[in-house]
Amino acid sequence: MIVPLLPDDTVLLYTDGVNEAVDADGQEFGKEQIKLALKTGSPGGAAYLIQNLVERVSRFRGEEAQNDDITLVTLKRT
Repeated sequence: MIVPLLPDDTVLLYTDGVNEAVDADGQEFGKEQIKLALKTGSPGGAAYLIQNLVERVSRFRGEEAQNDDITLVTLKRT
């Protein structure tokens, strides 16, 4: 599938270590939290979006260990 990108569109690629991060209750971070980070973090640029998402996952996990790797890539059409 080809999806055309318009100027200022941002693409986020991530590994399952992001959405499957769990908190002390065993709840997953989930895709909705990623969508929220995209909505609130994109205007700050790609680097801010990545930093914001990593911080959100860390706060969500609390004292729980990260059980999988986290890889994030952003693309922005100018």
